[in-house]
Amino acid sequence: EAKCVRIACGHDFSAAIFATPDKPNCLVTWGNGWRKQLGHKNDMHMSAPRIVSSLQGHKEWSDKAQRVQEMGVAEVACGQEHALALLDNGSLLSWGGNREGEVGNDSRRDVRTPQLVMPLQRYRIKAAFAGGRNSAVLIQGLTEHLQ
Repeated sequence: EAKCVRIACGHDFSAAIFATPDKPNCLVTWGNGWRKQLGHKNDMHMSAPRIVSSLQGHKEWSDKAQRVQEMGVAEVACGQEHALALLDNGSLLSWGGNREGEVGNDSRRDVRTPQLVMPLQRYRIKAAFAGGRNSAVLIQGLTEHLQ
């Protein structure tokens, strides 16, 4: 049976991570989707939680397992009109409203579905935070990279 392990709220939308035994954690979203912040490839509003299907089956390299494997969602953060998902391996994905560049893709175009934040790919992200129209991350070992 699935259980809710994390929840985050944006301006008028919500996201929750569900854990199921023997499966990677999944993300569900619901609420106002007019800026694509729900991650469902459209701007429809959802009155009930719906799985963000583009995150299901997302495969990446796992340092722990030393192989490519399906990644679950470890953390979620919601801003005013955007969302961030931190995967089990420390990769960060973002989507939604992007008026101020808050999804981190070097653009101001809205992003319909979760996309890897490419400028951060060389780092292992430990935590992600979303403000109104901004985002921040905590990077493991960043001081080593700055020296």
